[in-house]
Amino acid sequence: MSKPKIFRVRNRLRATVFDGGGKYVSAALADSEANLVGITEVCAAAVWDLLGQIDRNYGRGAAREEADPRVLYRLVMDLIDVSGHSGVRGMPEACCSFCDLLEMCIEAGTWDWPAVDVHIAALQCMTPDATMPETDRLRIVSGLASLSRRRKPVQRSEAG
Repeated sequence: MSKPKIFRVRNRLRATVFDGGGKYVSAALADSEANLVGITEVCAAAVWDLLGQIDRNYGRGAAREEADPRVLYRLVMDLIDVSGHSGVRGMPEACCSFCDLLEMCIEAGTWDWPAVDVHIAALQCMTPDATMPETDRLRIVSGLASLSRRRKPVQRSEAG
């Protein structure tokens, strides 16, 4: 009877981690932060553009009769993407609160226009060029989150 042969397969993950040659996590994070600094201005401009579009099409002066909540939802999702790198702390969370509100509106089949107006106004106060102190911005974020939790649109047959 022969002896069994034992093979040791080299694990690539272990080799990468323990044999070196890669970056430390702290160095990779520092590099990624440095790369993001260059896109802050572009993202801030995109935030302004999206907020302007949202206000024109869904704000207080807009023709809301035929407004589609799914289009507004997509615009706010785009706003979440760019606001994360715009340099405004709390803006992505405020946009997420807006998305929560829009999801409730879509599920209920109706709009909650007063809550939509509050979210639009709050996001305009939080734009990258706004001079509002950070503590006030973070209070706005917590207020929007509580508004989204409390407001439940009434079920109606038509939006508007």
